[in-house]
Amino acid sequence: KATVSVLNCHRRRVVGGDKHPKTMPRCAALAVLFATTAYGCTWISVPTEDKKQWVVGRSMELGGLPVPGTTKEVNDPWIFRTVPKGTALKPDVVGIARLRMCLGMKLDAWTAKYSYAGIGWVVDGESDHNVYDAVNTEGLTVDALSLRVSEYGANDTKARLPDGGAPVNLCFINFATYVVSNFATVGEVKGALASGALNVLAAGGHRDADMFGYVHWAISDRHGGKIVVEFIDGRPTVHDNAVGTMTNDPHYDWHLRNLDTYVMLGTRWADPKTNYETEIGIVPLQLSHGANTVGLPGDYTPPGRFVRAFYLKEFTARNNPPRSVADAMTAVTGVLNAVFIPKGVIAHHGQLANATAGKARGGAAPPVDPHELDLTYDYTQWNTLKVPGAARFHFRTYEDAQWRMVDLNKVDWAKGVTETFIVKYDTPVRDITSEVNGS
Repeated sequence: KATVSVLNCHRRRVVGGDKHPKTMPRCAALAVLFATTAYGCTWISVPTEDKKQWVVGRSMELGGLPVPGTTKEVNDPWIFRTVPKGTALKPDVVGIARLRMCLGMKLDAWTAKYSYAGIGWVVDGESDHNVYDAVNTEGLTVDALSLRVSEYGANDTKARLPDGGAPVNLCFINFATYVVSNFATVGEVKGALASGALNVLAAGGHRDADMFGYVHWAISDRHGGKIVVEFIDGRPTVHDNAVGTMTNDPHYDWHLRNLDTYVMLGTRWADPKTNYETEIGIVPLQLSHGANTVGLPGDYTPPGRFVRAFYLKEFTARNNPPRSVADAMTAVTGVLNAVFIPKGVIAHHGQLANATAGKARGGAAPPVDPHELDLTYDYTQWNTLKVPGAARFHFRTYEDAQWRMVDLNKVDWAKGVTETFIVKYDTPVRDITSEVNGS
């Protein structure tokens, strides 16, 4: 199965441990190419002009997923949940049992220190307390975005911390939930990872885990702290997210270097230093607006989205700095609109599989499993806006562009865990005919 072999290549590293680019093996290069066609997400953070508030935006483009053991796909499994502090949390049942992500590993349970709210998922009526995009009452936010070259740790039951205690063993799919339910600041998260207190695991080699893809995390707090957490060679790597942007493969530091390629982009009107009087007038001459964005990537690959999101948010921040949270929300919404992916735009694996099978006609065609490969990939299922300083969570869906907000300061946490499907809303259209008629 040619396509499956490419999937397996995703386990290869793209960036060396010395943090300098290395020549990628052909297999790893194919992995990066393959990763750019699936599992897309974009994350940005925009401050107000006085740097006292931040707005965090995120898009989710995880396409149709197979339901293990069935012939169905899950295109809209998303649910909004609130979980109060004191809730007993256990290793994810749906994600591990259904997708076999950490099957057979010793995983730890914990109790939520802080109340949190965010988006998780449900499969065939089964749900848990996990979230993959969330904020807690202390203003810490966490977002899980696909990073298929991730390499998590091993399940070492004998590991001990300097104080003699044992680290907390977490399946990678539980990491976001653990962070948002236990920490109030980015500094606390960095300290826990640096001390070895958290051991993040995954069971490699399972088809369903490969199909879901592994992840890295963007974490921020109400004080403006921003980090990216990735796992390379089984160990955590923490980056200070100075550029306030994150997408998917390759690793984060590769994207930072790639920004240099677009250094010619600017915020000012073009001013040609050399021009000539010709029979049609002075040339070259900028005749219309937008020349400062010429060369800005328009594709939906993770590198393209990273560059586009970074420069767009920087241009708006410099030319029209947000004076309020409302202004920052508008700016973030504009950038999210620029990376919005309509259904059908992104090619899916079924096309690749069919093409491979077609080339093999006349010979022994490789077996193609439509359930495994022919999935509806990458469209913008939902967006979120989070305001850490106000502990507010906003979301909108593909079908409904109206932002909906939950204020964690006003949630009735005494009701316990609550869940609401986020795709039940229809596209709102406001009929203003009567207003036009003056009635």
